[in-house]
Amino acid sequence: MKDDKKVPQLRFPEFTDAWKQRKLSESAKFSKGNGYSKSDVTTKGIPLVLYGRLYTNYETVISNIDTYSELKKDGSVVSKGGEILVPASGETAEDISRASVIKDSGVLIGGDLNIIYPSNDIIPSFLALTITNGNIHKEMTKLAQGKTVVHLHNSDLSKIRFYAPTYNEQIRITEIFSNIDSNITLQQRKLNSLQKLKKGLLQKMFPKKGENIPEIRFPEFSDAWKQRKLREVVKEFYNGKTPYRQNKAYWGGNVNWLTSGDLNRDVVTNTIEKITEEGQKASRLRIIPKGTLVIAIMGLEAAGTRGNCGILGIDTTINQACMALIANESIATKDFLFQWYKAFGNRLALKFTQGTKQQNYNEELLGNLDISYPSLKEQQQIGAFFTKLDNTITLQQRKLESLQKLKKGLLQQMFI
Repeated sequence: MKDDKKVPQLRFPEFTDAWKQRKLSESAKFSKGNGYSKSDVTTKGIPLVLYGRLYTNYETVISNIDTYSELKKDGSVVSKGGEILVPASGETAEDISRASVIKDSGVLIGGDLNIIYPSNDIIPSFLALTITNGNIHKEMTKLAQGKTVVHLHNSDLSKIRFYAPTYNEQIRITEIFSNIDSNITLQQRKLNSLQKLKKGLLQKMFPKKGENIPEIRFPEFSDAWKQRKLREVVKEFYNGKTPYRQNKAYWGGNVNWLTSGDLNRDVVTNTIEKITEEGQKASRLRIIPKGTLVIAIMGLEAAGTRGNCGILGIDTTINQACMALIANESIATKDFLFQWYKAFGNRLALKFTQGTKQQNYNEELLGNLDISYPSLKEQQQIGAFFTKLDNTITLQQRKLESLQKLKKGLLQQMFI
């Protein structure tokens, strides 16, 4: 912000007037949603918005509603379009210090939602953006009250002060974020479509249980796939260790040291932590070559740790929570082994650890898994095909992240 904080860092050149501070109670009226909860949700009927929508699928403008109620209860609050919704309760102050606009009329507004009706000189989406991203957001987090569950009341909202520009500048600001949001939505759909395509192909390009020929394969191949135990396909299972943390001479060097947190179900190109050559030698850690499949063997599966995997794009050491599977390349290629594990391996291994709090994977458990595989030539084609598809997915993911980063940067600079 500039000197007096009454203009944002970034704005359209045709606007030069200072933004004016306003009290929300003087710029809006307030109400609350009523009478609906998760138990009322159906797949058809009257469109219904519950407060959970603002957490699980946050949008500045809510336009596509996929939850409904078959009945309209007495005392229901129905949108006219342009209302701003703010959660009345949540687990943290950050959770509830956000706002979304109901675009359409005729939408039922559930309980535990504060409703703001802005005055005619305030564009609803501008106010929603500034509540979620401007200094007003910080004020709201301070006003939220409670310990295990925090609450935010309309009486709290009415006290808040915010800065707003002229109506025409509000229009320009909301237009740019509407365009960015549309591009983000489109990019997310592209990414979801590719991920869905890959999931379907993984299921069809590997044989189903009890079969030895996949549903889809390259036309030049027709031989039945073979089946063996994973220990016959992997020539070595290796897991590392952690150098002594208290010895500073072991840490901060140039040797990669992989932990389960570095695994991303993709190509691993860096490690969060590095160790020194002295730390590597003292701990007798081997350098695992790039192209190797690495699996997280510890941690809770529900948290997305145990069973996660990656294929190394770098040479690295690993810690004790990771296991490297060194392929017997006379039987299986590295890329094929990686794609097989993503398709089936983790799901198979989990069957042996169900009902336990945190049973770790180990060499015996993994080695006893059944794996089906074709000729090396067919494996190479399968591996190359999915590597190319993975690269396309990664590219689309980076485009999405770039758009999200752009939006975040603009939000930080275009509001007071």
